[in-house]
Amino acid sequence: MEIVLIREPGIPAVLARKVVSAVQRLRELEPGQTAGVAETIDWARTLDFLGETDLDASNALDTLGAVVKDRDDLDVVRDNLQEITSGARDS
Repeated sequence: MEIVLIREPGIPAVLARKVVSAVQRLRELEPGQTAGVAETIDWARTLDFLGETDLDASNALDTLGAVVKDRDDLDVVRDNLQEITSGARDS
């Protein structure tokens, strides 16, 4: 989270925390291409650009291209999106 906030200081801390948590949950799915720091920052930046202050299944679905690059991974993530984003809220 600290890296996201250092690289993108205008992003709300709550949004950064939720995006980082969601990326950690994405990694637990063991995708073919693991999201790294750059993708995490891109996702947070994209959500912030769109005026989002929270992460939920709807805005995550709309912005997954920022963090998930592989088509097969995208299908798996979509199937688990509610769990990924609800878990992000609990962090």
